[in-house]
Amino acid sequence: MKARITSRDVAQAAGVSQSTVSLVLTGKWPGRVSAETADRIRRITAEMDYQPDLAARSLRLERTGTVLLIVPAITNVFFANLHVGATQVANQYDTSVLVYPMGTDRHERLLPIPQQAIDGMLVYGPGPESIRPQGVMPLVPLDCDPRLYPDAVNVDIAVGSREAARHLLDLGHHRIGYLHVERRGAWMFTTRLRSLRAVVRHRPGATLRVAGTTFDPVDAHRAALELLRSDPPPTAVVCEDDNLAVVVFSVARSLGLDIPNDLSVIGYNNLPISDVLHPTLTTVNIPVTELGAAGAQALHDRLAAREPRPVSLRSSLVVRQSTAPPRQA
Repeated sequence: MKARITSRDVAQAAGVSQSTVSLVLTGKWPGRVSAETADRIRRITAEMDYQPDLAARSLRLERTGTVLLIVPAITNVFFANLHVGATQVANQYDTSVLVYPMGTDRHERLLPIPQQAIDGMLVYGPGPESIRPQGVMPLVPLDCDPRLYPDAVNVDIAVGSREAARHLLDLGHHRIGYLHVERRGAWMFTTRLRSLRAVVRHRPGATLRVAGTTFDPVDAHRAALELLRSDPPPTAVVCEDDNLAVVVFSVARSLGLDIPNDLSVIGYNNLPISDVLHPTLTTVNIPVTELGAAGAQALHDRLAAREPRPVSLRSSLVVRQSTAPPRQA
């Protein structure tokens, strides 16, 4: 049977000490090991197919090498991309990221995961206050109200909302509909609506009609129908998710409306579906992979007793084919 490759073998091959190998593999090398040496150690570990003894490492470091990512659901590709970003950074520190779907309600829950099983948590809405872990551990909130969570890692979603509003107004739209996800305490949704509404309010003659919905397709269909049958109907609709925009496409066509000539549509999140719809969907891009990466880095910094690095993530409008001047313009 092939002998197990150890960190001592890696150290000998790299011409460094075992402690230097440990610093590189745990991500604690900056300022203590040169970048050239760190690159050489990572290359040698890959060539030798070195697999660390996780059980021994956990006992030595009093760490499990596992963090938990808590999301509302696992059925949306948005949260899959969040996990991808978190994993990309966590893997650099030899850490795994487990996903736990909490649902969308805000009732306090006791996580069925003991503190000894994980090192820390990344929490994406509805908010850390609804989570009661078994013990005390480092926790990084994602996309949470900074007034309640000053240490949250957020995307500046107001920027993209303002760009969406100005885009429609500059095209000549004055009657704008908005499909708003009514989820109590969801800071990101209320911020999107508030930011867009502020721009519309300052344009003479422009109005904003809001219809509340959930992510349920049947409920979204009802809300979209309510918007498009209003009197007078909007010439443009903004949806708080690209999947909701798909529902608006369907409802609009059932009413004989052409997109974008009769109705312009804007989504949020820039999901893959937005680039394959016909016409392709104008949407607000949320850098969700980068958000997951920034959250994982912040959590690692806290686990290493370091001040988390500052991060600046911005949303932005991606203009495609689903928006155009209204016919009357």
